[in-house]
Formats: sequence, C-alpha cells, structure tokens
Amino acid sequence: MITPWILGAVIGVVLALANFVASVVLSCVAIRSSKVVSIVLLLGTFLGRLGLIFVVFLGVAWSERIELSSALLAFVTCFTILLVWEVLIYYRKFRFLRQPTPPGIHAQ
Repeated sequence: MITPWILGAVIGVVLALANFVASVVLSCVAIRSSKVVSIVLLLGTFLGRLGLIFVVFLGVAWSERIELSSALLAFVTCFTILLVWEVLIYYRKFRFLRQPTPPGIHAQ
C-alpha cells in the first residue's frame, strides 16, 4: 500500500511538471500573438495556474490519505529543479549568441 508521504510526493511532482508544461505551452502561444495580447495572456494564465495549484493543495490539506508537507516539499523541489534547468538552457543559448569575435577580425 502507498503511504501518505509517497502519495503526497507523487502529487507534488506531478503538479510541478503539469505547471511547467502548461507554462511552456502557454508562453509559446503568447509569443505568437501580438504584444498587448501576450502580456494579458501570460498574466491571466499565470494567475489561473496559481489558482489551480492553490485549489489542489487545499484539497490535499483536507484529505486524510495524503500528507500535505510531503506534497509541498516535492512541489517546491521539483519546481526549483525545473526552473534552474530552464535558466541554464537560456543561459547557454545567450552565451552562444554573445561569443566575442576572434582577435584580428573586426565587425564592420
């Protein structure tokens, strides 16, 4: 049988992964739209995802079969790992684009 700690950890990881995937998909949709619409869309979807996360954790808190602290710890840990991974990807892309020119070659 699954213990409440493991069930909470699984829910936390699944929720963090779902939030990350939804963020990526909605950001791609927002980038393709106009600037004003993209800002409103990103803010609205962020607030919506935050509300859904709150509702899920509220349900976990009311449940006696799921440990809330393990769900929160797993969510925060997984979310932080995914965020660091995403930042490292963007950093590598940015660093590759800003490589200095070799000595003796000057841009005109």
